[in-house]
Amino acid sequence: MKKALLISGISVALALMASCQESTRYNNYLNDNFAKGKVSDELLKNASAGAVALISSCMYYESVLQETTAQGQKWVYTNSSKYAPQNSSFDHLVEGGRFGVNCAMPASWAYVDMGIMEEGMRFWGDREGMFAKLDKVKSSIEKAAVIKQLDGQKMFKELLEEGTVRAGDVFLCKGHTFIYLGDDLFFAAGHDGKWHTDEAAQTEDERKAVFESWVMPRESCINNDYHIFWQISFKEDYIPEFYRNVKGELVPTPELGK
Repeated sequence: MKKALLISGISVALALMASCQESTRYNNYLNDNFAKGKVSDELLKNASAGAVALISSCMYYESVLQETTAQGQKWVYTNSSKYAPQNSSFDHLVEGGRFGVNCAMPASWAYVDMGIMEEGMRFWGDREGMFAKLDKVKSSIEKAAVIKQLDGQKMFKELLEEGTVRAGDVFLCKGHTFIYLGDDLFFAAGHDGKWHTDEAAQTEDERKAVFESWVMPRESCINNDYHIFWQISFKEDYIPEFYRNVKGELVPTPELGK
């Protein structure tokens, strides 16, 4: 009886030790993360590991936008590969001296950065509300996330009120794609972002939009009223292959538990 109790006690101690180690690894993951300090600690604490990695990538993209804009670079809205390759990763886009973006590109950038999709893969919500390129990306995305077809019956703000929206979710609408970061913030890199008209901008966009920011407060963003046709949500147990560390570097995610 005493031996059994001793073994049981050792087992419990080892389990607690393992749990503590996993918790420490996850805290290190949160602290060594580009999203740290750019969104609330509460958001990072409650978000899934996948969402944290996506947020870290998005906040890195925003930082590059701000840095390069301060240096005089114009980031234009474009749907044409003439102005920005549509199937490039973010790093390769910038390294190639191309500074164009549309609403769908950041979700694909982040999924490539995280190791969910291969570079060259992309997706978006088409004009009919269909999931463009679903056949090409479905098997890759479903390893990390759940894809839900919603058929445009409700607006984003209605889904949020119902509690069916989580940080890191990607939404596809009729001719539009956007990311919900959490903290009442969207990552909005289309005409839903903050931009101004610049007639000298090198783009086919009729509005000649040049971006100032891709991080938008929910209440002042048109995404709040978009009817949602598809929602992509990270699985709680998904661990990304890569994330952006505090320096913005794309690094392998340590083995961790939450």
